[in-house]
Amino acid sequence: MRIREILRKHRWLSVLSIIILPLLFGGFVLTTVFEKGRWARDLEYDDLNYYLEGYEYAEQIRNKGISGAVEQFTTVPLRAPFSVFIATVGFLIFGYQEWAPLVINLIVVSGFAAAAFLFFPWRFQWQGVLAAIAVLFTPTVFEAANQFRPDFAYGLVISLACALLFRMLAEKRDDLSWWAGVAIGGAFVVKTSTLPLTIVMIGSTAVLGLMAAGWRFRGGKEILQQKLRALLKLTFCALLVALPLYLFNGKIIVHYIWKVVFDEAESAIWRTELNLMDRLTAYLTGHWAWHTALPHLWGWLGLTFLGILLTHLGLSGRQAKWRMIHWGSMILVAYAVVTYNAEKTSFLGLPFFIVSMMASLEAASIILSVGRQRVLCSMPVLVFFLVGIYCFKPSQISPTWYEPGDESGERWKRANRRLVEIVSRTPGESSLFIASPGTFDAAQISWVALKENKLVHAYDDRRLDSLDSAIPLINVADYVVSCPEDSLFSDPRFPTDFLADEIYAYLRNSYRFEEIEVIEAVAGYPYYLFRQKDVFHVNWGEGFYEPERDGASEWRWSEQSSFLEIQNISGEELSVLISLTVQLPEQSRVQLSWGDHEKSIELGEEWFVETNLGAVTIPAADSVKIHFEFAGNPFESVEDSRDLYFRLIQFKIDDLRVMNERRGGF
Repeated sequence: MRIREILRKHRWLSVLSIIILPLLFGGFVLTTVFEKGRWARDLEYDDLNYYLEGYEYAEQIRNKGISGAVEQFTTVPLRAPFSVFIATVGFLIFGYQEWAPLVINLIVVSGFAAAAFLFFPWRFQWQGVLAAIAVLFTPTVFEAANQFRPDFAYGLVISLACALLFRMLAEKRDDLSWWAGVAIGGAFVVKTSTLPLTIVMIGSTAVLGLMAAGWRFRGGKEILQQKLRALLKLTFCALLVALPLYLFNGKIIVHYIWKVVFDEAESAIWRTELNLMDRLTAYLTGHWAWHTALPHLWGWLGLTFLGILLTHLGLSGRQAKWRMIHWGSMILVAYAVVTYNAEKTSFLGLPFFIVSMMASLEAASIILSVGRQRVLCSMPVLVFFLVGIYCFKPSQISPTWYEPGDESGERWKRANRRLVEIVSRTPGESSLFIASPGTFDAAQISWVALKENKLVHAYDDRRLDSLDSAIPLINVADYVVSCPEDSLFSDPRFPTDFLADEIYAYLRNSYRFEEIEVIEAVAGYPYYLFRQKDVFHVNWGEGFYEPERDGASEWRWSEQSSFLEIQNISGEELSVLISLTVQLPEQSRVQLSWGDHEKSIELGEEWFVETNLGAVTIPAADSVKIHFEFAGNPFESVEDSRDLYFRLIQFKIDDLRVMNERRGGF
């Protein structure tokens, strides 16, 4: 009701606080970071993955409409639904510009300002406007506009979800049940990997809210009965928001959390070794706090403590006292979780930072409402506001801040574009395997290629634990980036990093690869680009139709008689193993012949028949031609007028000189 009254009576203040101020601040952030911040460089970090997924959704919608987006959602797991949604909307409205999703991302900044202005019981509305300004000029909200991560939206949504749930239970506000349900569902969806923290915070809030309403562990059944209807409405809304995602991705979400937290090998990758004191103060004085919260965090915690103290001294009512108890408890819960977690990054501390910010706003609204006779109580709030604005320095917030023309940033951009330029010279789509991630990032290369309309598919895998596991990925790539361990830009951390020397030696000694260029994205750290030599070439002859594709699957239909030729262009005799999979109609077979050899493929119990032609020797500068002759009745299709006799689903050539080396096919 209060929010509705504010919007009706103070429309100009509402527009100023919720729309105009966030847009002005957002414009300041975007122009600043594109000139001197991290966006003056090539796109990097997790933003890349969200951008690439948003691109796929935008393309699906443009080509197939909303049904395309639904198809994408049901077939490809989402990493971060909120960020991908924002990226998709940005691309659909503004095109494939790096700034497009960031403009839409300003709704997160608006959310912080709106919460500061509308959510807390300010005695006068100008106080809410000052609160919105104070919130905007913080490292946390600056980074919310600068970074493209779901963590900021999650911190805001979980804070509001807990506050709404508590008020609904503790203050007989059943009218908030719908809003609380939507917020709780959003908390479960915005960032799925925080599922354990979400459960703990929502559960703790529910217990505290019921206790504030009079419920106790050994009694108070009537309280639960009174709240049952509101809880049912809340649960229904939360399920309506979160259930679609968890129906399709629930298993993947739980598996990811289990693997990262409990799997010893995986969790060791992310673990940060700290002594007890450093661990306890990691998000109070550590560099992770300086990245997104300090020095403002100390002010937030100070105001929160003052609010708790004043409410316990009786300067405000029971309702305010329980609210501050709740906020203080949420701060402790959020801090306990991120402190216990062995992984340490500034973004993992965001729930703690943002809950602390919201708690300080609640405390400030309580302090400012105590009355004129206690006007001195408002002094800490005004001091906090002025000091907070004064301490806001963007150049000290962003760790990737640099001046225009900085050689490191320019070198990085030139190296990425040079790599894309070389790889894209190969006709058709070229594949690039980043065998030593760190300086070069596969997603970054893919995004640069996409912006420049180059057909480059880049990929990597930082969790390969042996050279044998890396060789299959290396040998299906047209190009490979590698380096010895002493050229790694950072200390070895991922399993692949420890294989750098082995992978580099393999490429240097392989008869199939040649080094073509040395590229330094960072001065003093040379990375080596290898190109796979042409060994043989597959010519699809008369009788085979053009290849068709559905997702990752690819095939060719054939007429009754068809040919293909394998040319040896390596300059030396090759011995290869040819394997294939065909789909046949009932009561049919395919006769294969090459040189003096023949082989018959007949339909068995399965429609898909896998077979191989054994070792085939192809002399240097020579070729082998394989003839396919079909016997039987073709497939019948009312949708396809072509003569479809059989389908070649997989065609693979393995060089027998190197185990697991693959080349050729479609």
